[in-house]
Amino acid sequence: MANARRKGFAGALYPWEATLEGTEGAPPEFQQEIHITGDVLFAARQALDWGVSLDGYPELARRVAEFWVSRIVRGHIRGVISPDEGDLVNDDLYTNVLASWCLREGARYDPIRAATWRKVAAGVHLPRAADGLYLTYEGDPGRTYKQAAALLVLYPLGFETDDEMRARMF
Repeated sequence: MANARRKGFAGALYPWEATLEGTEGAPPEFQQEIHITGDVLFAARQALDWGVSLDGYPELARRVAEFWVSRIVRGHIRGVISPDEGDLVNDDLYTNVLASWCLREGARYDPIRAATWRKVAAGVHLPRAADGLYLTYEGDPGRTYKQAAALLVLYPLGFETDDEMRARMF
């Protein structure tokens, strides 16, 4: 939570590379790999689903949702680094799908903010080419995925899309 506050956001923002004190230790050029915050919640959810007892999970889900709702501006998440560790981009597909999932997951544990968080989740922009194919990030000039970053939305995230889109993405 201190990491989020230092960067001007609410909730919990996990460091890309944590120091022993729990602060961000990554070089500045990698500190925008904020998808790690969603990855932490996603991994914790998987652990719960596998039968691991995590008493702090509801609080984790709420804090991560608080971060994402403070980071998303009118449906966009700008200035991030994709899991492919390329350039600073806007609306990375993996980051945006994961943020949307985190907001819906947090809403399960916060009835007061649930409607707002679900509305923000539903409005998160997912970048697409003119032909409808999902792009790795907004303005991606490539028509093929340079790494599997965009495909991570299908597995492990379980992003729901039709068979035709999955085949096109692969």
